[in-house]
Amino acid sequence: MGNSQSKVELYAAIRKDHLLGMSLRSLQRVHNVTWRTVRRALDGQWPEPRKSPRRKESRLDPYKPLIDGILRADLDAPPKQRHTAQRIFDRLVEGHEARDISCSMVRLYVQNRRKEIRRKAGVGPEAMFGTEAAMKGFRVRYVLATKLVNELVEAADDKQLTMTIAPGTDASISNASMSSAPWNWTAGEPSCCSRC
Repeated sequence: MGNSQSKVELYAAIRKDHLLGMSLRSLQRVHNVTWRTVRRALDGQWPEPRKSPRRKESRLDPYKPLIDGILRADLDAPPKQRHTAQRIFDRLVEGHEARDISCSMVRLYVQNRRKEIRRKAGVGPEAMFGTEAAMKGFRVRYVLATKLVNELVEAADDKQLTMTIAPGTDASISNASMSSAPWNWTAGEPSCCSRC
């Protein structure tokens, strides 16, 4: 059977060649199939659909609800108190006598499942926007237009930053929030004079 030929086309070609007078053995040889395939084609049967392979059950499957419960409980915990994959594995071995699983199995499952649970719960950088995510400790990449940056630098030099940064919000910085020390914008630190 050629790679470009489907089973339906193969069965049709076998029937056509048989009508032209080819023997069963020559049909096998020409089409590179077994005698059973030739017989099925000549009997007028349709090719059987492919069987989808049955997923083999993982040794981790009985423990997945427990792991999910631990990960859901970690949503409310402070970052230092959240369970690592190693700690989850240790709890499964100690508390549930899970001797047939390995730490790497748990680590891979936790790595993927933690992201899904956080996304569904609306926690994490995917569920937040910019400043909110940065305030919660996530790394955020900001892209500012050159014009806005220049306006902010000029306003900071004049110590008059009263314009609204984001349109539609009231996130303006008033004169009272500006410090008296000049700001070194390149280093991100206050400087004592223009030479620093």
